[in-house]
Amino acid sequence: MSNGKPAPSPAGFPVWLWLAAMAGRTLRDEHAEITRRELVSAARDLFGRRGFAGTGVDEVAAQARVTRGALYHHFPGKKDVFLAVFEQVQGELREIVARAAAQESDAWERMRVSLRVFLDACSEPGIQRILLEDGPAVLGWARWREIDARYFMGGMIAGLEELIAEGRLKALDAEVLGHLILAVVTEAAMMLADTADVDATRAEAERALDAIFEGLRADS
Repeated sequence: MSNGKPAPSPAGFPVWLWLAAMAGRTLRDEHAEITRRELVSAARDLFGRRGFAGTGVDEVAAQARVTRGALYHHFPGKKDVFLAVFEQVQGELREIVARAAAQESDAWERMRVSLRVFLDACSEPGIQRILLEDGPAVLGWARWREIDARYFMGGMIAGLEELIAEGRLKALDAEVLGHLILAVVTEAAMMLADTADVDATRAEAERALDAIFEGLRADS
């Protein structure tokens, strides 16, 4: 398909038969995409409740109501299913943070709200288990950090650059500062996944982040 129009039929091939074949391929593609979404949805539920180690590929296939062969048609193995789930959760978390930040007209408040909403989301047990507990163990520390930065580093740097341009934040390198702040926020989220008192730890983490940002004010 190109520009919404069917691809031209090969020379000598009946147009009607070519169009039927193209329509069949489109239906197969749609079915394959639906199957993949169902597999990821089932895996997300199971990984969120039972964790990676406690979930088998047969359970994922059964909950998605597909065969084990269909699962392996879309994913080489359980780790690949987990990666798809991990990326889906990261994408949704980025959207949640972006929507919350968009409600604020002040750049400083947008940054604070973004961090607060991120920590709130990371307090949810299913997200904790997928992103913070199993993520580093299954994907490896380097891959985990690379994906995390891919979803959140751009927004972090843009927000810092805006504050620096407004003269409200110390004139530091926004990219370096962004990496450092993301590391701090990520560590705070990891603490939430490893504490018996999530509410108290969450409150202390927010206080600490506020203190860090206050220290970065241009007039401090």
